[in-house]
This record gives sequence, C-alpha cells and structure tokens, in this order.
Amino acid sequence: MVSAVEKNALCYGQKFGHDFPAPGGNCAKCGTNQAELNGQMQKIEYFTKNPEKGLYSEAHALAREISEFCGEPKKFAMYLGVIKNIGLPHAYKIFAELKQAKEIKTPGKLFLYLSAYKKQPALNRKKNKNGDSKRAGENTPEKTKKRRKNNAAN
Repeated sequence: MVSAVEKNALCYGQKFGHDFPAPGGNCAKCGTNQAELNGQMQKIEYFTKNPEKGLYSEAHALAREISEFCGEPKKFAMYLGVIKNIGLPHAYKIFAELKQAKEIKTPGKLFLYLSAYKKQPALNRKKNKNGDSKRAGENTPEKTKKRRKNNAAN
C-alpha cells in the first residue's frame, strides 16, 4: 500500500520522473512498479506515411477508392482513365454525389453515366457555299447592317 508520504511525491501518478534503484523494481519516492508504467506508455506513431504500392498520384488514389466503393477493384484502370478524361475536381464531385446517395444498385454504371462526355448543343449555324459555317443568329454582322440601313431610311 502507498502511504501519505509516498502520495505526495512529485512523481506519483506521472509517467516520468521516477527513481528506480533496480530495473523492474519499485520507485524509491512513490512506490510505483516499473512494469505498471511500461504497460501504460504508448508507442509514439509518427505521421510519415509511406504511399501504398502502385499509387503514384492523387488520381490513382481516387480511382482505387472509387473502384473499391463500386465493388469492382479489377476495373481500377478504367476508373483511372475516366478520372484523367474528366479531371480530378469533376471526379471528386461525382464521387461525393455517389457517396451521398442512399440506395444505388449499380454505382459503377452511375459513375460512368455521370462522367460521360455530354456534347454541347450546336449553335444555329448555316453553311456558306464553300461549306464554312456562318452565324444565323440575331446579332450577325449582316443583320445589324440591314437594321442600320432600315433605321437610317426611317
């Protein structure tokens, strides 16, 4: 048992500052056993993490995470290609949407659908005799010239 004098010791209840006369013995000041302290001390883990084998960039890491989320780890290369085509920010956005969705039967197909290239709607263009496209909207140079002539005549 620890007496009142020993409880008042500076090292009582602390991890450091004990006086052990023999290895594995009790502290001369507070009476704490050295084995008790070793069990309480934890190993310090440093935050230097080595990258996993085969992951070379942020795109690789995202492709691996997506392929595992979709349950298709063997299609890692396909997801990596899609990510390279659409870009990292857009891929992160799509993946966040997939994670937030409640029930998806086939997340891989949905990811590919959302990342598919969508062709921009074509402008209303007419072709010249040479085959070159020509604007046919409201503010084309030909129509503005006609409007100026009509306004000047009136």
